[in-house]
Amino acid sequence: MRSVRAKNLHLALQAPIENKYMGKPVGAGLLDYEVYLRTSELRSLQSSPQDLVIPDEMLFQIAHQSQELWLKLAAFETIGLVEAIDGDDLWAAAETLKRQILVMKTLESELAVISTLSPEAFLVVRRYLGNGSGLQSPGYFELLLAAEAANDALSDLLKRRGVSIRDVYEERARYRDLHHICERFVDLDSGFQMWLTAHFMLVRRTLGIDRSVKALDGFPTVALGPRTTKPLFPALWDVRVEMSRGWTREGGTSPATLRSRDTSPSHPSLSSRPLVACDESESASGIRAGLGNRK
Repeated sequence: MRSVRAKNLHLALQAPIENKYMGKPVGAGLLDYEVYLRTSELRSLQSSPQDLVIPDEMLFQIAHQSQELWLKLAAFETIGLVEAIDGDDLWAAAETLKRQILVMKTLESELAVISTLSPEAFLVVRRYLGNGSGLQSPGYFELLLAAEAANDALSDLLKRRGVSIRDVYEERARYRDLHHICERFVDLDSGFQMWLTAHFMLVRRTLGIDRSVKALDGFPTVALGPRTTKPLFPALWDVRVEMSRGWTREGGTSPATLRSRDTSPSHPSLSSRPLVACDESESASGIRAGLGNRK
C-alpha cells in the first residue's frame, strides 16, 4: 500500500509541472521543445501507471523502446558511412564510424539497467508479450541490412585501391588510412557483439539459458549463444586467423636471451627507426597524412 507521500507524487507526475523560471507549464505539450520532439506522443507510448501489470513493466517498455531508437540511428548513420566510403572521403567515414561505435556502447550499457529486473518480475511481464522476441526487432534487422551495405562499400574501396585486407594488415604503414578504417569497422563489430553478449547475459539472469527453456517465439534460449560471436564483417576477423596461421617462430629469441630487433617482412619499418616513441606532433601529422583522399 502506498504512503500518502507516494500517492501525492504519483498524482503530481500525471499533470504538467509549473516552470517557475519561464512562468509556463512543462508537460502540456505546448512548448517548442515539446512540439519539436513530440514529447506528449513519445511519453504516451508506455502503459499508463494505472495499466501497468507491475511497476517494473515501465522499465521493460522504456528500455526496449530506447534500444529500438538507438538501433534505428545506427542503421541510419550507415547511409552517410556508405556515401563517404563510396566517395573516398575516409575522414568523414571515420567520424561516422566513431558515432556508431558509441551508439553500440550505449546499447550495451542500457542493458545493465534492464538487468536489474528480477526473474520473478520478468516472468510476470512476459505473460503480456504474446510471442514477442528480439527476433522480431525491426531495429536489429535494419542494422544487419545496413551492415551488409557497409561491408560491400568497404570491399569496393579495397578493390579501387587494388589491395586485399591481408595487404592492409601486413603493410600497415603503407596503407595507414585503409588500416584505420578497417580497425574502426572492427571496433563497430566488437561493439555489436558485446551488445549481443550483454543481451545473452540479460536472458541468462532473467530467464535462464537451457535447451528446455524457450523464448516466446519457440526457439530455445541456448540458441542465443552462437549469435553473440557472429560478426557483421567476417573478413576483418578472418584475416587475423590467416596471419596467425602463417606465423613462424623464426627471427625471435627465447625469453632468457638478449632480444634483437624484429626485422621480419611484416615489420619492415621497425628496422630503420629508433626505439623511441614519436612525439604528438609527429603522430598527428601521420594520421592526417594517412587519412587523405588517396586513390
